[in-house]
Amino acid sequence: MRVLQSAGHRVRVLVRNPDNAERVFGDTRPDDVMVGSATDPRAVADALSGMAAVVHCAAVVSTQARRAREVLDTNLRAVELVVGGAANSGMP
Repeated sequence: MRVLQSAGHRVRVLVRNPDNAERVFGDTRPDDVMVGSATDPRAVADALSGMAAVVHCAAVVSTQARRAREVLDTNLRAVELVVGGAANSGMP
């Protein structure tokens, strides 16, 4: 985020939990924080609105076999919405 901001880019993040985001980002602050899920079409569309590019870093991670379907379904849907939404809006 620091590199993007120092290069003059506005950084917007879509987070499920703003408290966790604050802990993760530390003293580096995004320009915009939007609360929502990467699997929610409306939240993703709102987050992509007005942006020139996207960096997709969201994922459900687990090594528990019982969560395999959740991991696969969630991560595929998020990629479909985030990367697909970016491509459909003409982002490089």
